Parts: sequence; C-alpha cells; structure tokens
Amino acid sequence: MPSLPFDPRHLLAHWSLGSAVKCEQRSERAWHLQASDGKGYYLKEHCDRQVVAANPVLCHLVAHGVRVEVPRPTADGSLLADCEGRRFALYDELLGASFEIGSLHASPCSAHALGVAIGQLHRGLASCPGDLVARLPRTHLQKDVLDGAGAVQAIMASSQAAWLGPVVAELSAALGDLTAELPRHLIHNDCHTGNIIFADCREAGFIDFDFMRTNLRIFDPCYCLAGLLVDGLDHKDQAPIWAGLRHHLLAGYDSICCLQVAEHAAIAYVIWAALLINAGWWSNAGRPDLVGANLRALHWLMSTRS
Repeated sequence: MPSLPFDPRHLLAHWSLGSAVKCEQRSERAWHLQASDGKGYYLKEHCDRQVVAANPVLCHLVAHGVRVEVPRPTADGSLLADCEGRRFALYDELLGASFEIGSLHASPCSAHALGVAIGQLHRGLASCPGDLVARLPRTHLQKDVLDGAGAVQAIMASSQAAWLGPVVAELSAALGDLTAELPRHLIHNDCHTGNIIFADCREAGFIDFDFMRTNLRIFDPCYCLAGLLVDGLDHKDQAPIWAGLRHHLLAGYDSICCLQVAEHAAIAYVIWAALLINAGWWSNAGRPDLVGANLRALHWLMSTRS
C-alpha cells in the first residue's frame, strides 16, 4: 500500500503558531505554509550542520542591513524541529517577488538591479568574522567543474560528448591559471533569480542559503548569468539580449564591488563552470532535461565566442 503524502501543516505548533490553514509544496523538501493570521512561512527540511553553521552568518547579514531569511527559533529555542526522524527549519516569508525572465528579456537593463543586489549581499558576507566563515565549507572550483563534467560524461553517448572534452580541458586549465589570486569570501553559491526577492520599494532580499560557502566572489554573478542564459536560450533575439543582460548585471555588481582586471578576464570561464557544475548536479539528481538545458547553453557560448 503506498504511503500517504507528508502533511507538514501541524508542524507550525513547534513555533507556537498553531496549525497551517494552507500548505503548498514548493520542492521536494520545502513547503509554503499560511498561518491562521494570514502570515506566510517557508518550512524546509535540513541537516543540522548547515543550519547551525549558517545561522550566525545570516544574523550578521541582518545586523548589517541585508534582507535575508533567518530560521525562526522553535518554542524551546531550537533552530530545528523534529518530526518522524526528519529535521525542519521555519522561515518568515520574505515579501516581494523575483524578476520574471520575460521582463528581463524585454528590458535587459533591469539586470543592473540584480548585480547591485548581489554586490550588496557580498559586501555583507565579506565583512563576516573569520570564526563564522570557518564553520562553512570552502569550494575548490576546478574540482567542482571536473566532478560535474564527470557526472555528465558518464551518461552521454561518446558521439554527443565529443565537443565537451576540449571544453573541459580548456576550462580546467584556465581555472588553474586564472583563479589562484582572485578575491574569494563567503558567497550564496546558488544565486539564481528565484532566490533574489525584490520588495515593492525595490529593496532586494535573499533566500535559500543551503549551499553558502567560501568561493570566488564572481561565482555568484556568473551563476546568475548562467541561469539567465539557460532560461532564455530559445528566444529569437538571444544574442543581443544575452549581451545586454551580461553587461548590465556585471555593471551593477561592479558599482558595489569593484571588479578587478583579473576577474573581468575570468568571467567567461566562471560562467562555463557554473553551467557544467549545474549539469553535473542535475545529472546526479536524475534530471536529464536540465542536464541538456545547461549543456545547450554551454554549447551556445562555445559556438558564439569571438
């Protein structure tokens, strides 16, 4: 007999919020809950280590004026609630909305606001005390690229993968040569447009810090650009739109966090890296459609490079 779907509405009681009157599952491990007073919350299944390590950083960001979601303590003061051997954190819903890809295509200059938002987040993250930073992982970008490429190549036919091998080799060499001295600090590390929420006053907020770690700081704006490329790949005017999005997002970021010459030189490669890492992640998650979308975007970049 199949098991019943998990219903998390009663879990609000762990935070003395009664029971949810509405529940919508947003992903495999995340639900949007509405309490009886109309307030919205996100319930997310987590492992202890990431939540405990990330929480002081998120509190630091709030103290420095950055709008982020912070786990709400339970009635007994814990960061996580237990249910059936699973662990859950609750976050107050950040009011606002993320940019729609259609509006960005219609007005690529709007991407400037995305770059500014990421820069403001980075200004806060770069100021985190070292003892907080040390609690979170450090990324080796070259290794992540090779791991992602390996996962993708394992499921591709040799004829399909013929173009990918030289790209991986060039990218691996470039990351080894270019990134050694580039600025790095804590970053969001999953900085797609859906995780950037703009309030009516255009103040930006950030959600989903599950992958926060030390990495090249330009990975976040490059990751955001990689997602925009994937989402807009079938647009008939993709080339000029992509050029505009890339220019305006990076200009916005540069207005807050001045990009070094070496970072400008590395941006194209870090976008490649983001696409390959994402393709590998989706390969391991059993989503060949999203593997293909990221590889199509990477192939498009290769075919249009000057």
